Amino acid sequence: FLLLVATCCTAFTHPSFKTNHNRGFLIVGSQHDHTMPLSTLQMAGFGGGGSTKKGGKNKKKTKKDTPIVLKPKQQWDRYANLKAATGFKVAVRVVDGDDGNEWLETGKVKSENDESTEMAVALQRGIIAEHSKRLYPLKVLPKDRVEWGFSTSPTPEQEDWILVTKDAANDAPTGAEKSIGFEGKPDPASG
Repeated sequence: FLLLVATCCTAFTHPSFKTNHNRGFLIVGSQHDHTMPLSTLQMAGFGGGGSTKKGGKNKKKTKKDTPIVLKPKQQWDRYANLKAATGFKVAVRVVDGDDGNEWLETGKVKSENDESTEMAVALQRGIIAEHSKRLYPLKVLPKDRVEWGFSTSPTPEQEDWILVTKDAANDAPTGAEKSIGFEGKPDPASG
């Protein structure tokens, strides 16, 4: 392969070779005047060579449009670092579930100075939902829609849970994810 490349490079840089770009042919200037077509490579695919305008409008994404992606290990470490904060129990329930909307305790959340527990649940709702699917695989199925809640009671009953909506995270200041944390209940299957 390397020999072929070296031979080709030498052949095209030799002064006796000329290229006629108008016709796409390589003209060899030697005692035998030959005209041979240049090989062309035509490729098709999905490489994004098309138009950049779609829909007629170019919307610039702002920082608020991009959702915050939280990592479970990182939030668990932040939970452990919030030593002075109180851990509030969090739970999920399946929307339109067969269990009569039973709250399933999933873990605890903390927020700095215990000021924004509702925002902590709303920002970490993805982690909480994923953990609930691991804890309760027969009750919370992968395609199920869930609601989130927290309780201030140490031993909450079904009526003690406070419902949290996604909108609670709308007014979260930049960097709010650094002042909250989540600790999931231990998974009985993995210990």
